[in-house]
Amino acid sequence: MPYRYTLPIDVTSPQDCVSNIRVIFDGGTGPNPFSVVKLDWDAVPRIAMRWNVSEREWDDADKESGKVLCKGMPVSRGYPVWFVLPDDAFKNTDVWKKIIVSMKPDNAATYERAKRLANIALWTIDLQRRRLNSKEPEDAEFIFRQWSDFHFLVVALTRLRRAAELASKVTTISEQIQVSLKTFDDALPNLKKMRDVAEHINDYAMDNGKDKNISRKSLEVSTSDGGDVWEWLGYELDAGAALRASAALYKALIDCQPLVDKTPPEMSQTSL
Repeated sequence: MPYRYTLPIDVTSPQDCVSNIRVIFDGGTGPNPFSVVKLDWDAVPRIAMRWNVSEREWDDADKESGKVLCKGMPVSRGYPVWFVLPDDAFKNTDVWKKIIVSMKPDNAATYERAKRLANIALWTIDLQRRRLNSKEPEDAEFIFRQWSDFHFLVVALTRLRRAAELASKVTTISEQIQVSLKTFDDALPNLKKMRDVAEHINDYAMDNGKDKNISRKSLEVSTSDGGDVWEWLGYELDAGAALRASAALYKALIDCQPLVDKTPPEMSQTSL
C-alpha cells in the first residue's frame, strides 16, 4: 500500500477559523505533493497551501507502507493545518516577480541541459547521415526508408539548433553562441525552410502554407545523389556538410564551459 495522506478537504483545523474549503489543486503523493485551496478564514476568503507529505515522512517505514497516515506540513499540536497566504502577496506584483525569477533555472543548470540535449542531437545526426549512405534490412519492403531518414535528419538538426538557442540564454556565453549559430545557419541555409514546411505539412498539403511558392505537389517529391546530397522542395541539404556544421556548433557549446564556471553569483540567473 503506498503513502496515505490527509486529503485537503479534511484539513479543517483550527475548526473555529477554517470553513468552506474549496480545493484548487491536490498533488497527492506524486511529483507535486502539495495542495492549494480557497477557504474562509474567520469568514474571510483566503488562499492557503500545505505539503501533503512532510520531508521526514518520506523516510518513515510505517508511512511509506501506508500503515500510518501522513500528516504533511504544516502541523499544529499534532493536527494538519494550513499556511494561509497573506493578502499582500497577491496585491504586490513585485513579490510574484521575485518568486517566478527564483524558480527559473540558473545559468549552470541551463547550460548543462543544453549540453545534454545537444549531445543527443549530434549523435542522432551522425546516425541519420550514416543511414542515408547504408543498406538496411527493411529496404526491400520499404522503399522510402532513406526518404524517412532524411526527414529524421532535418528533425535532429533542428533539435541541435534549439539546444544551442537554449544555451544562448546563459548570459555569460550568449554572444559566443549567437555567433556559432550564425555560422551554423550560413552552412545550412535551407534547413529552416525544410523544417518549416515539415512542421506545417498539413497546411502545405492543402496549398495553405505560408510560402505560396511551395506546391502540395512537391511535398512527396525528392531526389538524391545516392549519398549525402538530398533535394526537396527545390532546396538542397548535404548530410555530410550538416554533420560537420553540427560538430562545430557542438564544439563551440562545449568550449564555453569555462565561461559558465566563472559566472559570478549576481549573474547566475538565466536571461528571460
